[in-house]
Amino acid sequence: MAIININRLLELLKIEPDDYKEDSTKMCRAIRCPCPIHHGIDYNFWIDLDNEGYQCHSICHRGGKITDLVAEINNIEIKEARALMNNLSIVINKPHQKRPPEDYSIPFPACTIPPPPGIILTNQYKGIDPKFLSQFNIYLSTGEDWKGWYIFPIHNEIGEYVGFQCRRSSDYIEPKYQFMSGLKKSKIIYNYHRVKTYKTLYIFEGIKSVVLAYQHGLYNTASILGSDMSRKQAYLLKNHHLIVCLDNDAAGRVGINRLTKYNLQIDKIITLPPDIEFDELSQEEHNKYLYDPWSNNQ
Repeated sequence: MAIININRLLELLKIEPDDYKEDSTKMCRAIRCPCPIHHGIDYNFWIDLDNEGYQCHSICHRGGKITDLVAEINNIEIKEARALMNNLSIVINKPHQKRPPEDYSIPFPACTIPPPPGIILTNQYKGIDPKFLSQFNIYLSTGEDWKGWYIFPIHNEIGEYVGFQCRRSSDYIEPKYQFMSGLKKSKIIYNYHRVKTYKTLYIFEGIKSVVLAYQHGLYNTASILGSDMSRKQAYLLKNHHLIVCLDNDAAGRVGINRLTKYNLQIDKIITLPPDIEFDELSQEEHNKYLYDPWSNNQ
């Protein structure tokens, strides 16, 4: 049974409406969209609209029947998912209008909602000294919605506050990290507003790696907030020389391989031993694996 109502299907898969590309062939009608399983950014998730199949061609490589995936994502029985899928073949979708090209020069808009209230941290947190926690405005939330979470404010490339990432105080409850609702991390490079005048930048996955690098004396650092660089992030970094520091795990290795599609000026890729992570480096390990005095030249 063919799927006609594409936007309703995307809604069931927790993907933004119209966030897809046509990918039909003589064999079938198909689309590509961001993967709803590993929460991808690029259009690497293929959906066969005629035969109701799917395949991720990126990190998770999952494939199967769309009905099963709808049931999984919405936490419902297969029978309920099948009923929802039946409706997709009846309601005709509006003709798809191609999106205009995105203007990557426009910064992600400033957030009008103030960050949650909290208290300043006077003790070391995860190896970060209070001086640097204060410098990056990292604090412990006391607000009702995020009470007990550590807040990491995030700014766009012109220094405007756009939202926050937060981390649970417990290491044993998942998910450990969350982003403020409405914040699109693919549109942001953490700390870029501070370091955009540097010729060479160290690029990390996470915020903590950036702050620890500052503490260890390396200031030209930024984070792409994950292992998968977006087109917007690549646009911001196109005129810099890059030293790439992604984790030595499956996601990090895939992220490094995909960086080549952007034709960036990558001077070096630093790979740590499997049992060491960038956000846990001691001063001695930092000096051994990362420090290059020439890279701080502006």
